[in-house]
Amino acid sequence: MKFEDVELPIGNLAIHAAHDEKFPNTRDFDVILCYLVHEVKASTKVMVAFEATFRYYKDSSSLKLRSIK
Repeated sequence: MKFEDVELPIGNLAIHAAHDEKFPNTRDFDVILCYLVHEVKASTKVMVAFEATFRYYKDSSSLKLRSIK
């Protein structure tokens, strides 16, 4: 993953996503959020990074879909 070596909350999130075998393999925001809160006990900074990253992913995905049409 691109951000694994970044020593910021997004780096922590990337490590969880890449190496945690239990990390949800889904695009469902609520499922991932629940996992980070209840299983990982992620810090507030990691949660903020997740929300911002997910929003960016969602926005960039919809842009790609619009450009295909």
